[in-house]
Amino acid sequence: MNSAFLSVIAVVLGVTLLQGANGVLTALLPLRMVGEGMGAISVGVMATGYSVGFLAGCLMAPTLVRAVGHIRAYAIAAAALSVMVLSFAIAVDAALWTALRSVTGVCMAVLYTVADSWITDRAPPAQRGRVLSLYLVATKVALIGGPLLLAVTPVAGPGPMMVMAALISLSMIPVASTRSSSPTLPDSRPMGLPSLFRIAPAAVTGAFAAGLTNTATINIVPAWGAQIGLTTVYSAGLLAAIQVGSLLGQWPLGWLSDRTDRRRVIVYATIAAALACLLTAALPLLWPGAPGWMAWILLGLWAAGSMSVYSICVAHAGDRCQPEQIVPATSGLLLSWAVGSAAGPTLASVTMQALGPSGLFVYSGAVAILVAGFTQWRLRRRAAPLPEDRNSFVAMPTASPIVAELNPSKQSDDRKS
Repeated sequence: MNSAFLSVIAVVLGVTLLQGANGVLTALLPLRMVGEGMGAISVGVMATGYSVGFLAGCLMAPTLVRAVGHIRAYAIAAAALSVMVLSFAIAVDAALWTALRSVTGVCMAVLYTVADSWITDRAPPAQRGRVLSLYLVATKVALIGGPLLLAVTPVAGPGPMMVMAALISLSMIPVASTRSSSPTLPDSRPMGLPSLFRIAPAAVTGAFAAGLTNTATINIVPAWGAQIGLTTVYSAGLLAAIQVGSLLGQWPLGWLSDRTDRRRVIVYATIAAALACLLTAALPLLWPGAPGWMAWILLGLWAAGSMSVYSICVAHAGDRCQPEQIVPATSGLLLSWAVGSAAGPTLASVTMQALGPSGLFVYSGAVAILVAGFTQWRLRRRAAPLPEDRNSFVAMPTASPIVAELNPSKQSDDRKS
């Protein structure tokens, strides 16, 4: 048990360092591009490149892991990721950066697959909920702290790339140091989206919309901050505010979803997100020269609603599924989210190009309103599950499909059956 626990901690530590580097990169690249005079579409296309690469990486990662083993696959992906990060310093070029960002997406998918399968195999079944919470909180803390490194490192210099490469290299140490044998890679093939839509249409729609809006906002919001005149520190800090809001919002909304129809909570969360979008879009007009912390508060409120939707959708789908369907359904929702993530940044950047910086939040708010309307319609079409048929809410990260195996609802339903 101690060996298994230490193995889990080592992998969580490695992923935490990776997420710290990823947080820096997500803030740095849009700020550099805006500083070089590039438009919103260039930023959006680059973010789409990452999402497409991540989706491709999720498909190819199991083959690589089975061929060379977990530790070697992790080392290969981490080394390639470090090279890609350092390559961003070659030149500020939209096409080059889109290509590099696509490869970083592939690398991150492989790293998540290794980490998620390792944690799934080593975490005791009765403790998976706690392990998942530790995993989620640790990575959120890294994503909060990563962008704030730009407060002490010049954006235009090579310093941020060197810091990121160092964090990625350091992440290999705890993983490579574990003495336990490589785990078996679970088969987490997703349920087909048409089948899943028939079971839980509100969940599939909500997960897809979460990909459309959350990925777009996270990847483009530093550029929005720079365009409305926020300083580098405040623009990068928007990402930290989003992660804080996400962390603080998930559990209260999850607690509420355990006590009422989860679809109703999706409606509440998306309406709250839409209102936050409206206020954020209007902020430069209503309060010219508003302090940067106002944008932080609004983005935190947006994240508390919008970034909680995915986990509520997973819980809602779990309530509708048979026990043996929970893992494929969770993987299917992640696929729906990933497809939305691939399309969202480009759609958001086109809206920004047409409407100006506020277009980012016009886009996100419009998607939120559509989801709220569809989910409200579903409330009228189908009754909620009985309280005794509901699983407990679990905050689920959007990582590799393997993370579906960590869903404690699988174990609780196995015990019921």
